[in-house]
Amino acid sequence: MSTFLDKTRNRETFEEKIRSKSPDTQKSIRSAIRNFDGFCKARYKRTVDEVISEYQSVEMDLVYDSLQGWINWNVKNGLSPNSIPTMFSYLKTYLRYHRIMITKEDVAEQLSFPHRMKEERHPLTKDEIRKILEVSSRGNRLRILAQLSSGMRQREMLQLRKRDLNLTQKRIMVNIPASITKTKKSRVTFFSKEVTPLFRHILRTMDDDDRIFYYTRKNSGKKRPKNTGHQYQNMLAKYVERTGLDQRYESGHHKITTHSFRAYFITKVSRHDPNLAKYFAGQEQSRDLLTYDRLTVEEKLEHYIKFERDLLVLGKDEKR
Repeated sequence: MSTFLDKTRNRETFEEKIRSKSPDTQKSIRSAIRNFDGFCKARYKRTVDEVISEYQSVEMDLVYDSLQGWINWNVKNGLSPNSIPTMFSYLKTYLRYHRIMITKEDVAEQLSFPHRMKEERHPLTKDEIRKILEVSSRGNRLRILAQLSSGMRQREMLQLRKRDLNLTQKRIMVNIPASITKTKKSRVTFFSKEVTPLFRHILRTMDDDDRIFYYTRKNSGKKRPKNTGHQYQNMLAKYVERTGLDQRYESGHHKITTHSFRAYFITKVSRHDPNLAKYFAGQEQSRDLLTYDRLTVEEKLEHYIKFERDLLVLGKDEKR
């Protein structure tokens, strides 16, 4: 039946649909589609959209058989057992957009994923942090210290602007807007006294709307990213290799990654107050945790200063 509501669903319209999602989520969805496209070309000599068109005209049993083939193909190609289910969840977004209805019940019944490996996480030490800081560039050094002392996610730090900082307190207060958080809930956290002098120097040259972890290229006047997430991760991989800290889990992943710095914050603060650690780090909040939303800024800072000593990693005689 013809209707003025008709709209062809294709890659372009799908891109329009996911535009409201976070940049990281969009990137992950596109990566999953590219991966599936590689499978389609290897298995069927067809593009991903040609295979999806075929999916729309056959029984769902055949669709699930094909998707199982995609899972097995990734296992054979060495993709981490922990990554395949995550990638499938992003691929499912594209399949459902094309009216390939994948249900949770059918996935559990029809598809067999490799067992996830649950490895005990490496506890980052102050000695390891200092070794990494010694070989880090000035920009990454500041970023590591900022993440260690605030518990922020990498994506949150990338989108942070000068106007989100309050310099009137004993410590720099970070007002993280809801629009850039994973939970879409605003919160505040702080930078430690080790980070404050470094930031105050940099902020003098910035406008209120400038992103803190961006820089201006000489003679260009254009704002360019100082470190995108992947660039930062790649640089950290070089740092841990240079310092001999590049041990890996059985899964092949590095034991020290950008997530290690956020985990360090949560671990240290949790020893004092687990709920407050979750609040500052922006983790999902329990009913009890909502109490902290009612603390004044001064009260939150008072709590922060009490456990701040456990977040300090620089030696007293170390140059800043």
